[in-house]
Amino acid sequence: MRKKLIIIIYVILIILFLNFIIQIPYVIKYNAGNKLYNEGKYKEAKNEYLESLKFYPKKEHECKIRINLALSILKNISFGDNDYTKLINFNSARRSTYRK
Repeated sequence: MRKKLIIIIYVILIILFLNFIIQIPYVIKYNAGNKLYNEGKYKEAKNEYLESLKFYPKKEHECKIRINLALSILKNISFGDNDYTKLINFNSARRSTYRK
């Protein structure tokens, strides 16, 4: 009985560790995007957020990434030049673009 309990605990720990390892790539890209955004490099930040979404983060993290993606896209729009073609790219922040 004790051996079964130890095996179950090890299996749970391995599953938790693997879940953590899988999530690391999107966190790295997300943090890089935040750093670039804070430096005013909005186009580069947008690219990092898009890369982060390719790792299929958990739902609550995906929402944060998409919000930051939308903000970085908005920062690239210059309304003074009447350049509204950049608004089309705003759709990339929507969820339906990546998952079907």
